[in-house]
Amino acid sequence: MISTTHTRNGFHHDLLPMALTRSDAASSALCNAMLAVSAYHSCGALAALPYKTNARLDLDKQLNNLIQTLPSLETSVHASEKARVLAIAELYRVASILYLQRVCPMPEDNVRRASFLKQGFDILDSLEVATSPWPVFVIACESAPSDEHRVIILGVLDRMDEVRGIGNVRVMRSLVEMFWKQYDLTGFGEKAWATWWDEFWLIGYIIAWS
Repeated sequence: MISTTHTRNGFHHDLLPMALTRSDAASSALCNAMLAVSAYHSCGALAALPYKTNARLDLDKQLNNLIQTLPSLETSVHASEKARVLAIAELYRVASILYLQRVCPMPEDNVRRASFLKQGFDILDSLEVATSPWPVFVIACESAPSDEHRVIILGVLDRMDEVRGIGNVRVMRSLVEMFWKQYDLTGFGEKAWATWWDEFWLIGYIIAWS
């Protein structure tokens, strides 16, 4: 990461100037994330922690305050289709918050998680079929402690498989069931998800998260 700031590539020409010149929370998060990586490689984890914390807070602010809207050009789209698109966008937002809470946890996350998970299930219930694997996968992993939630997720996955009929849904289901089984056998508790996401990125590349 440090060396890429000194090379002529997309990172140098696009991401770095954006992070340094824009004042929104997402750009601030990007800047702090880059500083965290730089500090980690230069001085170790302790030096990176303040930047990592700031990046997390910036992303939290951006995601919690985000209002989903459709481009003004989409005036010809039917109302039901607009509602579906906005619901999917909101599902991604909620899943992003849940994922962020697991990979970069903070003490207050446990208090807020149930509310976001409920929002995710409410959105899934409003959709005839969920068409986006990644947010469903995140919510499915969060469903491990609840048999009721697991049953709902299995129904969502069945419907996705019926409609989409492509391999990534079946692969996703096998990964979800793998995590649930590990959760049941080992009683992971709150540390389960951090371990799982570390392991997942070693194998999750096989899914096309479309």
